Amino acid sequence: MSISRDELLALIAQEAQNHPVALAHYQAGNPLLLMNLNAIATMLAMISQQLDMAAGEAFAKTRDTTVLADASMKGILPFARPGRVQIGVNNRGSSVVNLAAGRRLLDPSGKVYLSESALNLAAGASGSLSARQMVKRDMVQVVNASQPFYAIQIPPPSDPEMAISGLSVSVNGIDYPYTPAFFNLAAGQVGYALETDELRRLWVRFGFDSVFGVQPANGATIRITVEETAGKLDLAPGAAFSLESITASNEAAISMNLTALLQNGADPIGIDTLRELAKYPASYNDSAVYLGDFAFLIRKNLPNLRFLSVWNEQIEEAARGPSVNNINRLFIAVLMDGMPIDWLQGEITRIIQSADDCYRITFIPVVDYPIPVQINAQVATVHDPDAVKASMQAAVLALYGRDAPAVRTGMFNLSHKTLSHHLRDTVSALQ
Repeated sequence: MSISRDELLALIAQEAQNHPVALAHYQAGNPLLLMNLNAIATMLAMISQQLDMAAGEAFAKTRDTTVLADASMKGILPFARPGRVQIGVNNRGSSVVNLAAGRRLLDPSGKVYLSESALNLAAGASGSLSARQMVKRDMVQVVNASQPFYAIQIPPPSDPEMAISGLSVSVNGIDYPYTPAFFNLAAGQVGYALETDELRRLWVRFGFDSVFGVQPANGATIRITVEETAGKLDLAPGAAFSLESITASNEAAISMNLTALLQNGADPIGIDTLRELAKYPASYNDSAVYLGDFAFLIRKNLPNLRFLSVWNEQIEEAARGPSVNNINRLFIAVLMDGMPIDWLQGEITRIIQSADDCYRITFIPVVDYPIPVQINAQVATVHDPDAVKASMQAAVLALYGRDAPAVRTGMFNLSHKTLSHHLRDTVSALQ
């Protein structure tokens, strides 16, 4: 248990009794003496708090550095997810307009999108195309010092508002597939792995000759195409789009507007979600052998979920009674902002079946439920009761509300002790 600053100052006052000269200065409030003693007590209290935290760090990861190191060990990559939009295109000119796939488009804030399909529009015709919010950059490196597990560090985006969302690798013109942790990669079989560290730096790593994978030889040319995105999109309905550059005069006659937000995109996984994933044992990987529950696997692949709860037939039947239909079935309640529920459920189904295809899956609608707590408090008459009540409600919602980290996993236990301390710390009228 950590020692507080007040406890240390109390010990100092007690020790001063054994030093008459220093005691006189202490009782007189000598500012030079008190400043030194207070500074020492503050530093010792901070060290004591750090030591207390470190003692339990192996059991409950709380420090950001420990959480990030745990994420690196589990192979959780610092990737964002690009958003996808559907854009309506209207040709107001008198000639045919041809838009090839891969054309760069701009939204009202200047973000770059790449069209995913070609579009041919006759004069006066309308159509639509889909586009993904991303840009690409190429890296080329020639190997001059081949070694086992040859690695290339991927520089971060030059724009701090962008994040890496994916990459592709080729060596001497041969495309290399992504093989996480070199799983099932035979000797001589092409593939690469990705690694990250506690600073969220990213490396592409190759194999080991005659052991597994392919070790790039001296003189080999490695090309890495890095995809970058701004993450979560914030677009108004009907937002105007435009071509980044006009290559033909008739392209100036088209107008483009947002018709649908297909995928909202997502920022790189945040520290709160990483802290939640750090609670799972290190053996919880993509293998069905270790997945006693599938929450970790789903969160690893879909990190920006608002809410996720996964339970089995035993927990289901404890709440709703037994049924033969519950045998070998997983029950899932999930929410994600800005994503169609059909896409989300299909993606979760794909993730689970890729690990273990023997489970049947049932999705349960998420229902908002009142926080089951009643608060009785007394405050001085100088306070406005309505204002105090509003402050208390805000404090409770910050801890256990819809967007609070504590309720993102479902089936949590409300701690009255934690709530009481939180109310006293945040509501001034209760202090």
